[in-house]
Amino acid sequence: MNEESRAMLRRQVSLQGAEALKEVPYTPVGIVQGYSCKNKMWDPPATTEAAVDQLRFRASALGGNAITGLVCDAHGTSVGTNCWESVKCQATALRIGEGKKTEATTTRKSGSSSGSGFVVDRRGHILTSQHVVQSCHEITAHIEGMPYKVSVQREDIANDLALLVATPAPEHFLVFREGKRLRAGEQVVAIGFPLSNLLSAEPHVTTGSVTALAGLKGDTSTLEISAPLQPGNSGGPLLDQSGHVVGVTSSKLDAVRMASLTGDIPQNVNFATNARVAESFLDANDVRFETRHSENILSTADLVEESKPAVVLLKCRR
Repeated sequence: MNEESRAMLRRQVSLQGAEALKEVPYTPVGIVQGYSCKNKMWDPPATTEAAVDQLRFRASALGGNAITGLVCDAHGTSVGTNCWESVKCQATALRIGEGKKTEATTTRKSGSSSGSGFVVDRRGHILTSQHVVQSCHEITAHIEGMPYKVSVQREDIANDLALLVATPAPEHFLVFREGKRLRAGEQVVAIGFPLSNLLSAEPHVTTGSVTALAGLKGDTSTLEISAPLQPGNSGGPLLDQSGHVVGVTSSKLDAVRMASLTGDIPQNVNFATNARVAESFLDANDVRFETRHSENILSTADLVEESKPAVVLLKCRR
């Protein structure tokens, strides 16, 4: 990133303190991380400023115009990261003000929002993105038109995951892919409830491929996918061709903002949390999800027909 781009980012993505945010409306759009590394002896020192510039870039890519809750840690020589010295920072990306809507994939309207999720076991546990349920006073789940009471059990802000439980437990659930590792180029299917205030109430389906096995700046906790995502898709399942979970859809690149920074409009750059991260989150919370080998290739129509009874429309009231 050249100095001109850095200067533009600093103007467009501000660093906000908690007190300042009390005076303005804002919407969280995700957790971002930045990293500055001195890789070679002759490289410039690792700096907090460089790591924060990465935070600004990633926040901008998610549609944010501010960051808050900045935490940074400096480290000495590390063989694991191949850095003589490094600085790692994390913050929450925000969209401040009432102007352009955020590109984070949660539909929001006057104190309420909606997103997607999916049932992961026989006990009624539902997995979704953390930003879908953030600051909700009341959450309702709808599966095939039937309402369920849900409560939040755990939230993982760093990986943008949340675990809910529905009462009574829904009948159907999805299983995770076992064994064969996911590869770039594989076909995937995203199911969710985009623009639920405008479109039909049934699950919507988009297809695409795994574009890369890492997200922004090589973040291996996320996948880059070409399957189109819209507001409301967040938290829905990303499935392989056997109908097994390989990710949790989370966000899309803000094409307009990236065009202002790079002079080009990115096409179909969307992200999902890697299923391996989601499985670790479920393991840590004693959720007995199931896994299966992806051996039988299904048509998209059959895959969707089998999967959609476990896909959840989540409505949040703030």
